[in-house]
Parts: sequence; C-alpha cells; structure tokens
Amino acid sequence: MAGTHASGTGSEMNVIYLASLDSKDRTLLVHARSNVAFASGYLIYVLEKTLLAQPFDAKRLRLTGDSVPLGDSVLYDPSYFRAAFSVSDNGVLVYAGGTGGSKARLAWYDRSGKPIGAPFGDPIDYRMFSISPDGKRLAAEVADSTTGAGDIWLSDFARGTRTRFSFGSGESICPVWSPDGSRIAFTRMEKTLLTRIVARPSSGGGGEETLLQGSGDICPKAWSPDGRYLAYETLAAAAKTKSDIWILPLFGDRKPFPFLATQFDEQFSRFSPDGRWVLYTSDESGRPELYVAPFPGPGSKWQISAGGASGGEWLRGGKEITYLSLDLNQMSVQVKADASGFETGVPRVLFDASNATLLRSDPSGDRELMAVVPQTAQNTPVTLVSNWPAALRK
Repeated sequence: MAGTHASGTGSEMNVIYLASLDSKDRTLLVHARSNVAFASGYLIYVLEKTLLAQPFDAKRLRLTGDSVPLGDSVLYDPSYFRAAFSVSDNGVLVYAGGTGGSKARLAWYDRSGKPIGAPFGDPIDYRMFSISPDGKRLAAEVADSTTGAGDIWLSDFARGTRTRFSFGSGESICPVWSPDGSRIAFTRMEKTLLTRIVARPSSGGGGEETLLQGSGDICPKAWSPDGRYLAYETLAAAAKTKSDIWILPLFGDRKPFPFLATQFDEQFSRFSPDGRWVLYTSDESGRPELYVAPFPGPGSKWQISAGGASGGEWLRGGKEITYLSLDLNQMSVQVKADASGFETGVPRVLFDASNATLLRSDPSGDRELMAVVPQTAQNTPVTLVSNWPAALRK
C-alpha cells in the first residue's frame, strides 16, 4: 500500500492505494495523506491528525466497514506526510501527540557556524528554499501545517516581509531563480497527476509560462548562467532508472535531453558560474557523493566529496564548492578548472550544521542561511495502547 500527495485531503492525489508488485493496476482504498499500517484486520492511518482504524479484508482486498478513531492530535510531519505511530500484530499500538513537526525559523551564520544576529520570521514548515542571485530575497517551498500541501512564498531580507508567490489548485514546489533574478521557475503539480514546470516574473506580476509538461515527479534544480538551459530532476514510476538529471533548452524546439540517466540516483544539479560544468550527486558508489562533469558532455567526471554528500553549491566564481556531509557538517572544497580538466582540493569542515533542517550558502560566499527548529522544553506525549482491537469491538 502506498499513497500519492497533493493539495487538500480530498484531492485525487491524496490517496492510499492497494497494488501488487507484479502489476501496474491499483485500487483506491482511502482518501488520506498519511503513512499506513495493517494489523489485526484493520488499516491504521491518520486523517487531519486523527488516528483511525478501518476494517480491511486481507483475502478479498477491500474495506469492510467505517473508520473508527483511536486517538487525536497525533504528531504529524507534513513535509513527509508521516504521522508518528506504530502498531504490532499482538495488539499493541503506540503514537505520539503534540504539535512538534519541522517548523523552523531562518537565521544567518558566518563561515565558522556562529550566528549573525537573531533568528527571524515566523516558524514555518520549510521544504526547500533558494536565495536570489543578488542575495536580497528568498524563494521558499512551504508546507501547509494541516494538509502538507506545498506553495511558494517570497521573503525580502531587508524589509522582513513574506508574500505568497504561487496560487491555484494543486501544489507548487521546487523554486529556482533565473540568472538575473527576474523570473522563478517551479513545478506545478495538478490534481490530475500531471506536472508542469512553469516560470513567472519574480515581481509577482504577469502570468505563468509553461516550460515543460509531463507526468511523474519533475523538479527544476538549476538555471544555466546564460539563461539558455534549465536542469531538472525527473523520476517516473515506470522507468527503469531512478532519479535522473535532464536538460530543458529554453530556445529552439525546446526538446529536453538527458544529462545523466542511469540505474543510480542522480540529483541536486548545479551549473558552474561559467556554465561549463554541472555539479551533482550520485549514489553509484553505494552512497551519495558529489561529482562534477562537463556540460553538455560527454566527458570524465571528478568526485568532490569524501564520505558522502547531500547537495552542493558553487561559490567565489567557481573556485569553491560547499556541500553538506552525511554527518551534517558543512564542508568546503577548493577547485580549479582549466583546459586540461578539473582539479579538486581536500574537503575541510566549516562547521557543524546538525541543528539546521535546510542550509544554503549566500551567493557572496560570506555567510550561510539556515532553517533552524526552535529548541523548546515541551515534551512530546507518547500513548501506549494494549489490546486496542478489543476496544473497537465494544
């Protein structure tokens, strides 16, 4: 059983399906945006933070009755559509309550990890964000605290304002700035399971221009410095490959072409400042590492990270690359590109970033923007229920 997700719990995409691993057929079971478990003849899931049990016939593969509440105010993370509960076949159920989640405030840090001023802005469920090329604004994908649906908001650092940028049905995710900061490309997920990469003026005025339309997961990641290409990630359910990096030309016939499409996960693409190289991660070694390859290719690749990496960014005119290690340290690598190839230095630790849910380097390279979850003394209550099926039969 698995689900798909979009805006609003009644959406066609917010569904728990039943399917076989040997078939593409699937059966809709429940409209819910939640993880799901099966135990003691019941499906267990969360709807609007209420933990529910619904009788399910495992032989006939269908629901046989209405849902019954097991608990309310269940801890729920809308960024990952997961509620904090677990159930066993021997009648034991445990779930966590409270607001919790991943709501964070923004804060600037220097290159040694020391705060620059106090955190600012309201606590928000940030999924991802992108700093404008001039370093003055932020485009952020924000999750609705109830439904988990994503929309894009713009923040002005100097004015301290935050305004909504995306509107309409479905979800809006994956914001990417154009090189001159005049436009923002993002993915619009429709209720019909179709996805579009669109672009809109960053001023908020004017309409959306559809750049690419398709199905499956499509997420823009980087705009080339000359504005002629858009790198995006795609993950199709029926594809033999995993997450791939494709390039969309923004001129001519605009026919996309694959940059990296293998049996491995290729993600987090970034163009170098001169447009000659692409930074990306791949798990071809068994864990995600950061690499550089020539654009548009083909050519050799160079490994940048050591010990694993999550994303990466070019700084200081392409002479430095920063990335987050798998043990949550912000790392720095000095690099040099010339006609003979690409040279990389030894990765060094800048600071411990384990307190951040998201991190992006300022285009100047002098400071880091982090989304930090406030530390609170509030405990998360945990409820343990033994023999919960017997209580439902009363």
